[in-house]
Amino acid sequence: MIKRGTKIYSVKRYKVTDELRKAIKESRYSFNLMDALLGFSVKSIYHYNKSINENHLKKIKKLIKFKKPLQEIKYNFAGNFGKTILTRLPKSLMKNKELAEFIGIMLGDGYLCKNEINISLDKRNIAYQDYVEKLCKNLFGLKFRRRYAKETNTAHIYFYSQFLANELKKHGLMFGDKITNNIGIPDWIKEN
Repeated sequence: MIKRGTKIYSVKRYKVTDELRKAIKESRYSFNLMDALLGFSVKSIYHYNKSINENHLKKIKKLIKFKKPLQEIKYNFAGNFGKTILTRLPKSLMKNKELAEFIGIMLGDGYLCKNEINISLDKRNIAYQDYVEKLCKNLFGLKFRRRYAKETNTAHIYFYSQFLANELKKHGLMFGDKITNNIGIPDWIKEN
């Protein structure tokens, strides 16, 4: 029995189609403007997502005047956590040259938010992507994932984990925009 006042989350999800992507691309709004107006990442929906929740779909449809219905899909929210959910790291983080190199990569090409570590690289340079992926495996004991942008030469090496993001924050990185937050090389790296 559900107690009175308990919130139930049952948001429907729909399959993102090429028609929706085309309508987004051909709209008069830029990705940045749509993100600001709607309050979520339309660029992610356009480039990566295979599904969209009902609330976001309603907002996009209204903004770009998209009329076609999308197919509802069954979505296992509990299964979305997957095998990579972490309560602790497989390896403890040590202040060493590998971690210093990783932080340098993050300061140059990375993005850290509360639950994602993302490094953007040139997708034509497979050897460097392999190198960064191997560094992450050696450093954290984790297999980072890779995805490629469709219309740009960008590859993303990423891992979703609030726990890992918080651990990296303890070692000198910060969430959000590196320039706005004026993030520099951590003192522990400068000292050695």
